[in-house]
Amino acid sequence: MSHRNEFMSLEILEKFTKPEGACNLWTGPVSNCGDPRWYAVNMHEHGASVKCWYVSEVLGIERPKGMKIYSSCRNKMCLAEDHIREFMRYCRNKHEYTPENTGHDKEGTRYCKACKYAYQKRHYYGLEEATFNQMLIDQGFTCKICKRPFAGQRPHHIDHDHVTGRVRGILCGQCNTLLGMAHDNTAILGAAIGYLTNAEDPLLAVYGEGNLAP
Repeated sequence: MSHRNEFMSLEILEKFTKPEGACNLWTGPVSNCGDPRWYAVNMHEHGASVKCWYVSEVLGIERPKGMKIYSSCRNKMCLAEDHIREFMRYCRNKHEYTPENTGHDKEGTRYCKACKYAYQKRHYYGLEEATFNQMLIDQGFTCKICKRPFAGQRPHHIDHDHVTGRVRGILCGQCNTLLGMAHDNTAILGAAIGYLTNAEDPLLAVYGEGNLAP
């Protein structure tokens, strides 16, 4: 039994909650930030989080490290079970927290990868979701350079001109790395093409076929 169970119980929870519409609102003590808290003798001065206790002890859901508990209705006082369960499963934009769509920052706090990627597209490239999706359609859901289809839920790379900031297309990881390693220098890329297409192999002429890779 956790230390919170020594101070909290379902009886106390029922005493300090009241139904209001689809919500079940906490009417007891709150923290300085307005979050439901429970204070008791010999407890830390900041008290215990009612929602953390509710999620772990009542719902039996393991709370990811560092994750703050809210309700899908976004009401700080709401302790409705279905609202909290929905929050634990979906982000505020209704993206499900699947293993592929769940990330954690350096402090261990959970975040939605789909929402983070959408923010990056908008913040760094000025691309709204509708514009980005139209670009994917125009490219046939393939990389603009190698034409290979984008695989699964791996993020696509938005390529842009580092001088003007203009978005040029959506690339796969390999092609995006190719341009980056070449510093977007067309002379380097042209030299690479010439190197690969050169019919005469000077190394072969000098060293012979015995030095060919298997």
